[in-house]
Amino acid sequence: MILIRHDAHREKLADVIELAEKRGVPIRYVEGAELDGLAHGR
Repeated sequence: MILIRHDAHREKLADVIELAEKRGVPIRYVEGAELDGLAHGR
């Protein structure tokens, strides 16, 4: 699964998103606080 911040610049991630969709990798859009918590083991 790929987690992407809601406010991320999607045009910069277009290649990653397209490849994930082609390969069936789930994408979830999340708040920045959730990503920060995961990065810090919370």
